Amino acid sequence: MKEATLKNFTKRLSQRTCEGRKLFSVMFELNWRCNLDCLFCYLTYAERATGPSQKPEMTTEQISEILRQLAEEGCYRVAFTGGEIFLRKDLYEIIACARRFGLEVTLLTSGSLIDEAAVQKLKELGVRRCSLSFHAMDEEIFDQVTQRKGSYRKVRRAVELLLAANIEVELKTLGTTLNKEEIIKVNE
Repeated sequence: MKEATLKNFTKRLSQRTCEGRKLFSVMFELNWRCNLDCLFCYLTYAERATGPSQKPEMTTEQISEILRQLAEEGCYRVAFTGGEIFLRKDLYEIIACARRFGLEVTLLTSGSLIDEAAVQKLKELGVRRCSLSFHAMDEEIFDQVTQRKGSYRKVRRAVELLLAANIEVELKTLGTTLNKEEIIKVNE
């Protein structure tokens, strides 16, 4: 029996996807709201305020229907992003729905709202990968980028909790003049 490496598997899956014109992976923006105020964010603070959404968000039912359609079209993976996805009260329900339809789930998040209970729920739901925004290894610079004191410690703790639960963590860094010296440090 031929051993399948991840590289070979991904290559074959991508080839089949292209041949059949099937969806492979979809990025799904769940909301606009965010609890941070990052310097580089393209949304105004009023657009991403954590209170009642200034912009309408899809309902759980609408999202479920889209996920069903994606699965029927052969989609393999969905990456949920926002704003900050953990501000949605129905996030776990949405993830459970995606998993019921056989979709692999990746979460793109600041990580600032992830605690022990969140990690436990993600583990139960079969989430294997989270992509977190990590702006600097220096706490002061990190907090300056997010404009929220204490955000570095919260995100750092989220990384530790996710790794302890064997959930893969990817760190993303957007370079700015403020954190330009930190980019290499984050990637080490």
